[in-house]
Amino acid sequence: MAEKARSLLQRPLIVALPLVWTVAGCLDIMPPIPPQRPSTPSVHVEAATVEFDDDKCQPLQQEVVRRARRDILSGFASSGWSVIAAKADPHDLNARVHAHVLGCGSFGAAGNLLVQLERDGRTVGSTQVRMDQAFRPEIAFRSILEPEVPIPAQPPTTPHEPAVAAVATKPATSPPLAAEEHNAPDWMIGAPQPAMWAIVIGIETYRDLPAARGARADAESFAEMARVAMGIPEDHIRTLLDTRATHADLDKAFAWLAASVPPGGRALLYYGGHGTPQVPTGTSYLLPYDGDPRDLQHTGLDLGALLKSMSQNPNREVIAVVDSCFSGAGPRSVLPEGTRPLVRVKEVERLARVALFTASASDQIAGSAPGIQGGVFSWFVTDGLGRGRADINGDGRVTLQELVDWVRPRVARESRRDARQQEPQVVLGPGIGSASEIVLARSEPAR
Repeated sequence: MAEKARSLLQRPLIVALPLVWTVAGCLDIMPPIPPQRPSTPSVHVEAATVEFDDDKCQPLQQEVVRRARRDILSGFASSGWSVIAAKADPHDLNARVHAHVLGCGSFGAAGNLLVQLERDGRTVGSTQVRMDQAFRPEIAFRSILEPEVPIPAQPPTTPHEPAVAAVATKPATSPPLAAEEHNAPDWMIGAPQPAMWAIVIGIETYRDLPAARGARADAESFAEMARVAMGIPEDHIRTLLDTRATHADLDKAFAWLAASVPPGGRALLYYGGHGTPQVPTGTSYLLPYDGDPRDLQHTGLDLGALLKSMSQNPNREVIAVVDSCFSGAGPRSVLPEGTRPLVRVKEVERLARVALFTASASDQIAGSAPGIQGGVFSWFVTDGLGRGRADINGDGRVTLQELVDWVRPRVARESRRDARQQEPQVVLGPGIGSASEIVLARSEPAR
């Protein structure tokens, strides 16, 4: 009896066990085993979006989108990241890719790829790479590979454009420039230019005039960019700021420049601060720290005369970048008290071996842009030169023509956001060659 009872007690277990698995298998009641996250970082790469600076390049859109996503996928895979094809599958990070096409030609499209990484909807990293360069996520996103190091949220790499745009082609509006990006440069390493000397002037605080907002920071940024990205030796750069930029200080600096630049050398001038037109001649003057628009002959610097004196050596080239205006209106221009801004500004004379790049036309206002404190012209000059973004054809060099083509449409766009018109101008004198022949910076070859 005892053995029979034990057999009956055991029978349901023997019969029920296969029944449970059979029913579960037939009805698919058992939940499927979810895919496990790999031990290496995993990323899902979204379809690339694209923006064109030049409408003539838009026929290349499909090819640019295809190649951009392919190159980023290849970069992640070759660096040991696990690429997750389906967005619904578990993955650590989501990568958005935005192709910014600066120009095109027989070589195809040239520009930058912007890659933004997100975790749980929060941006954890962003980087930029030229279209002709290999994407190296193990370098660009090193902090992602080192989880013990906190990953800070970062602003988009390119502040004047969306890092990842939802709309493929030219947006009607663009987000404001990011002020914090202006203060955190990541300059390219430029090839040395031992035959180049520079004077960098930034006057924000004047003795007797309203402040030129952001001019000091603009000059400091330009000076550092000139040293790092343009390759100008540190002892070839004189930087004059605020109270150390009096008329006497500037006279001494230009005397040093005249004595330093040898035949065949190049002199570079950057000026950020107030400009003013002489009344009634309309001659353009730069104002030192102690300048007085009522007595320009003794306290101001005639821009044309200054450039002429800089180019006295017949074998010397002069490049001048001026973030100021001479209309008598706006944050970078002043007039004598009681004078209305109706002075007709005289154009600066074209001088032999001199290239002049100014922030605006003579009757326009040179200003800032939403999101930054300095001049919008200076921002894009240092951005295009310092980060190599103006290297439109990707040959490792930034020419004056490329810089003009990079800066002009962006300044115009940002000034429209501020309900004004500002169009940078370039004036080339005889003997200096075309703007495309004037190389301002070369990237240092990788070793």
